[in-house]
Amino acid sequence: MKTSILLTALLFCISFGHAGNKNIKGNGNMTSITRSTSDYDAIACAGQFDYILVAGTEGKITLEGESNLLEYIITEVKDNKLVIRTENNINLKPSNNKPVRITIPFKDISKVSLSGSGDLWNKDVITATNFEVALSGSGDIVLNIQASYTEGKIAGSGDLTLKGNTNKLDAKVAGSGDFHGFDLQANHTDVAVAGSGDAEVVCHESLKARVAGSGDIKYRGQPKTEDTKVAGSGSISN
Repeated sequence: MKTSILLTALLFCISFGHAGNKNIKGNGNMTSITRSTSDYDAIACAGQFDYILVAGTEGKITLEGESNLLEYIITEVKDNKLVIRTENNINLKPSNNKPVRITIPFKDISKVSLSGSGDLWNKDVITATNFEVALSGSGDIVLNIQASYTEGKIAGSGDLTLKGNTNKLDAKVAGSGDFHGFDLQANHTDVAVAGSGDAEVVCHESLKARVAGSGDIKYRGQPKTEDTKVAGSGSISN
């Protein structure tokens, strides 16, 4: 009896949760709007949109997409971080070949994150002393950077690609995602993979590499010092 009651309650909660979500289908009419915000030094994006980072005056965000969808996209700055997301309990359904595209200008940024199934890339190089990038979900990030210290983190099945130069790289993969760093020149590299994901890195001076699970780490370069450990069926190779 208790089991039956619990199952009924669970099904009710699931049904109620789905009923609370509102699906908005695109009307096919493409438009472009510009929104103003205060300055920011970090960018946090969520959803299934395309995000393009360009050098420019911070606070002038351009949204392109179907006219009845853009009003449900929130653009706000909290604690010097630009947050872009869909309103709570709203599911946007763009028409085929009519994606929502959001262009974000930047001057000085130190952190970029993407959650969901969207794509994010930059047209202009990001220059920073310390730079962090985090990807969660099934989305993809491709960034060209110049930084003294770089941290790249993946949680989920997405792909993170970094290009450019850094002195110190910390790369972490949790899940089935992949870290592509063969085009990121790094002197000192610390890389860890937990799960079935893969990581590709460059290290010219030192390497610390850890694998837990079935993932693989591949590295390029001839580091003077190497510290590698594998727990599971994964591998570390040069």
